Amino acid sequence: MNTEISPTMTAASYVAADANEFAARDAATKLRNLLRRNSRFSIVTGTVGLVAGAWSANLLGTDEVAVVRVIAGALLLFAAFVFTVAGGGINTLYQRSGLISLGDFGWVVGTIPAVAMGWFSTRGAVILIAIALVVLGFGLAQVRSRRHLADALAKSDPRFGGER
Repeated sequence: MNTEISPTMTAASYVAADANEFAARDAATKLRNLLRRNSRFSIVTGTVGLVAGAWSANLLGTDEVAVVRVIAGALLLFAAFVFTVAGGGINTLYQRSGLISLGDFGWVVGTIPAVAMGWFSTRGAVILIAIALVVLGFGLAQVRSRRHLADALAKSDPRFGGER
């Protein structure tokens, strides 16, 4: 039986797959979908910040339009990385999804001093905290999904300690 877990399943491979391999494919699909949602959220917020930097800065209650645009541009680069990982092979997905979660947690941690320093209006602080909570949700869900993937791979794939 083929031990390579591909992102797509043909009818023949579906029939030939054992329960452990199917669980690994299912876990990989769930993690990919989470990463795609994270990427879309980052694309939307990054695009708004980059294209409408002055409007975004005004909404947040800061005069730092250039900083808003730089962060937005970095967010678009992050989104491209997340999208690439979501579409990559199983090794890429497993190894790099942890880095994405670390990036998400870094965003949340970075939001705390930015708000605490009073760099933004009250409305801006509320918006940034709301965004940080969404990002925290992505990070936590990805960690949980990655753990499920690791457990499934350990049972199905010899490269990850499976019995095949």
